[in-house]
Amino acid sequence: MFNGDADSLCNYVENSQFLYKTLGLQQNSLMTYWTDPVQLPSAVGQVTEYDGVTLVSIKGGGHFPAATEQKPKETFQMFQNYVKNQNYSTPVTFDLPYDATLTTPAAPAVVTTTTSLTAATKSVISFMVSLLFV
Repeated sequence: MFNGDADSLCNYVENSQFLYKTLGLQQNSLMTYWTDPVQLPSAVGQVTEYDGVTLVSIKGGGHFPAATEQKPKETFQMFQNYVKNQNYSTPVTFDLPYDATLTTPAAPAVVTTTTSLTAATKSVISFMVSLLFV
């Protein structure tokens, strides 16, 4: 079982409580850090062993830690070591084939801003604020 430690939906504490209280599994080891010796800081997550289940977290990962904007490298390391039945701290190396579409810079995004609110937006904001005081 794994999750990102910044996951607001399924976090490490809730998962550990689920394993212990709901499933009745006993914790067999203290929480330890798994690392990536190539990066600093080297601690990239936590590992705790329960009866037949390993709970792994990815430091700084959210609900989708494999997403490009989150922790894809750390997620890949975790899965690779799980599949190979290796220590989660075992570094992984891989060689990706050259892909020109990945190295071509994207066109800059056009961002428009406005300083005035429409009447509909103002009424929605007023309604939301009024709910705070009900």
